[in-house]
Amino acid sequence: MFKAAKRQAALIAGGALLGLAGFGALTAAAIIALAQYFSPLAACLIVGAVLLGLAAILIGVALNQKQGVGDDIEEAKEQILSAIADVKDQTIAKVSQAPYNAINEFVDQRPIVSIAAAIAAGFAIARDPNVVVSGVNRLIARFI
Repeated sequence: MFKAAKRQAALIAGGALLGLAGFGALTAAAIIALAQYFSPLAACLIVGAVLLGLAAILIGVALNQKQGVGDDIEEAKEQILSAIADVKDQTIAKVSQAPYNAINEFVDQRPIVSIAAAIAAGFAIARDPNVVVSGVNRLIARFI
């Protein structure tokens, strides 16, 4: 995923650089062409004025759009927050169901062993609950 984004960014940067170089070459060619009719200083001023005029027109068009960039940012922010909430909910659901799913799978795969383990655990608890509690505490302490 990120490789494609990096490749796309590199291609965009390369295209912008080559576009800038081509624009510079066309500007130089326009100055040279106008230098035949005007002085070189006047040709530079004419080309510069035309470029500034085009830039002003483009900026004016960009600023007069009905839907601003702020609306796009707010929409993107809402979509991102919604996606994060969905991922959070799915993760909590998966993690909270994991122990139960593991026990259900074990019981489905080995029903006789499961019954024997439940009987042994019940017998141990009924016989001496204090020993079982201390054993569980030791087991938990080892995991922590």
